[in-house]
Amino acid sequence: MRLALLVSLAVACGGAPTAGMRLAFEEADVARAERAPDLLARAREARERAEAAAAAGDDDAAADHATEARLWLRAALVEVDRLELEAARLDDEREEEAAAQRLAQTQSERRAREATLGRERAAAVAREQMELAFVAAEARETRRQDPGAMDPLAAARAFLDRARLLTGAARALGAPAESTAALLATLETAPTTRDGNQALREALGLHRQALTLLGDARAESPVTPAVIASFVESARERGLEVSLTPDGAFVSLDRNDVSKMADLVREFPHGPVRLQGRGARRFHGALGREEGVRRGRLSSDESAGELSAQLPAYGTSAGLPSETAEEPESEPAPDAG
Repeated sequence: MRLALLVSLAVACGGAPTAGMRLAFEEADVARAERAPDLLARAREARERAEAAAAAGDDDAAADHATEARLWLRAALVEVDRLELEAARLDDEREEEAAAQRLAQTQSERRAREATLGRERAAAVAREQMELAFVAAEARETRRQDPGAMDPLAAARAFLDRARLLTGAARALGAPAESTAALLATLETAPTTRDGNQALREALGLHRQALTLLGDARAESPVTPAVIASFVESARERGLEVSLTPDGAFVSLDRNDVSKMADLVREFPHGPVRLQGRGARRFHGALGREEGVRRGRLSSDESAGELSAQLPAYGTSAGLPSETAEEPESEPAPDAG
């Protein structure tokens, strides 16, 4: 028994220089250390030298090499920690950048929605103002009192404002520069502080000039869905009912709607205007006498039906999407009269 103990102690003493090194390699996560291959390779080389020295009986050299091996192994694991922290930092930075981009996109979309809502509100206010202005104009032309009509001076200002927009749209569509400049100059100097009825009469005349100018400019361009939507918008502002079919736009009329229809004909110059129903011939004659209305576009068919006007150029066959045909006012053209 004493001999066995001595042999055991001798073996333990012989393995002492590399025992700590072996334990370090056994307990370390060597698989993680593979991410620092250069440092791990140095640790393994030092381990091999320690084991070789221990086998040769050079305990001092074995201990030195064992210590070196543990240090290189530790350095490899520290480097792996650093790499993982760096990767986590980069992930955080990318996430922060992505979050910042999402925030910027959200803010941009919000601003765009706010701008759209602002334009829609402004357009709704403008439509309501023009509807009231047309009521005031109709009351003046028919010489009847309408308690819901706008004050004549306010209506005159509304028509002048709309005429400026129409003239600007005509200029953008290529209307002669001299004509647009002259009309804009006249609009800027038009008085709106004197007698209301006189101011309204003059404003209506300038508004109709602007409609004619825009119509002449539009005549050089094809009919688009935006133009058809603008047609519907303009008709509804004037209190006219419109229905769109592949055969054209149909406008329901009353015998007193001559000036309203004349405005549409001035502003929208494409194709013929076919009047049909009771009173079609009389309406045809009155419409043909309106300034700026080309008589060659007009035709009439007296019949027993309700009075209406058909404008084939502004039907759904001109490319108007079906959803626009159902709700044309949802996307009015920028230059809508």
